[in-house]
Amino acid sequence: MRPFPVNPRGPRKKRVKREVLLLGCPRYSPQWELAALRALIKPQTRGAIEHTSPEQRWPSGGEAAVRRICPELAERLVLKLEPHFPGDGDYLMVLQLPGDRWGEALAVAKVLSTRLPGCWLTIGRVFVRDGRFFNRERGYKLTLRESSHHRVPRAMAAEVRDLIAGEKM
Repeated sequence: MRPFPVNPRGPRKKRVKREVLLLGCPRYSPQWELAALRALIKPQTRGAIEHTSPEQRWPSGGEAAVRRICPELAERLVLKLEPHFPGDGDYLMVLQLPGDRWGEALAVAKVLSTRLPGCWLTIGRVFVRDGRFFNRERGYKLTLRESSHHRVPRAMAAEVRDLIAGEKM
């Protein structure tokens, strides 16, 4: 019989609880950034980014759409949402959310990503586009795959269901 498996490195470290979660729309597409890193490692894969721009296109009327939907989201999810639109820097739009409200943060990300079609949003290590959640394949590879374990909790999904199906840009 085989012996019981032994983990010589000890137990996992506990996750760090963040005080603030940042939900942002990065200026440069995460998909393009990962493809650029992949092209540095394997130059034959540069075709994916060779003739494309890294900058995300912010939809016309995107700022107005975010400002219009945030008060309604804040009321339904009992959050304080104040979007910031910096003129320069790494992000086109940033929202600060409480660190202990991960489910609500996922709901806000899903609603905003449906209102800003084609734009990538990031929340922690999770990427959101067109209402779908993505993460890096196996955590370290340089490709994005649709996430199977990031879902909006049912209670929050019921609160924002009509906002997700609502108007798009």
